Amino acid sequence: MNVKKIAIAVAAALIVLVGVYLAGYWPQSRARATAEEQVRTLDGQLIAAQERLRVAELLGQVLTVKEVAARRNYGQAQELSSTFFDAVRIETMSTGDSVLRNALNDVLGRRDVVIAALATSDPAVTEALHELELLLRRALNFATPPSSTP
Repeated sequence: MNVKKIAIAVAAALIVLVGVYLAGYWPQSRARATAEEQVRTLDGQLIAAQERLRVAELLGQVLTVKEVAARRNYGQAQELSSTFFDAVRIETMSTGDSVLRNALNDVLGRRDVVIAALATSDPAVTEALHELELLLRRALNFATPPSSTP
């Protein structure tokens, strides 16, 4: 009989031990799964924010080119625009956001017009650069200046 009592006591202890283990494991497992899901969500948000930041940096570059061209320093503007368009090409290939990619492709589509206008010291290049600025502002959902035409 003592053996039977010991076996029952061991079985009861084992059941209690498994119950305690599950009581501690189950909530922790769910908390971990929730935390991992939050990390995945935040990773996606971080990637999107980084893409937007890089495009905002491109906007800053085009504003610099525009300002230099407005001062009629076309040689420096041409150098800056070359760096700008190279950066746009790289960002176009790496972005996962289709809105940003489409805007960047539109910017690249206007590259030859800008380069040619800068090469010929055409003051109208500032208008072409302004259009690039607007493309990037719209893609980033930044405010755009009001139109001067009614």
